[in-house]
Amino acid sequence: MVEKHRTWSHRSLKDKRYVYGCTDGVHFNIRLETASASSVQCILSVDGATAEGKKELIAIVDGDR
Repeated sequence: MVEKHRTWSHRSLKDKRYVYGCTDGVHFNIRLETASASSVQCILSVDGATAEGKKELIAIVDGDR
């Protein structure tokens, strides 16, 4: 699964045209035992809409808040 994500996240967007873009972040209240008290898991995503009205996921990445 990790290799599939790596391949997908490095794909070329050269021929893609988006007329609208949106970024979003989702924070989870899950605290890991090894994480500091101020660390909260977060998923960041970038979506785009084509001229035909199709919504596509452009990028997604995890991180800490």
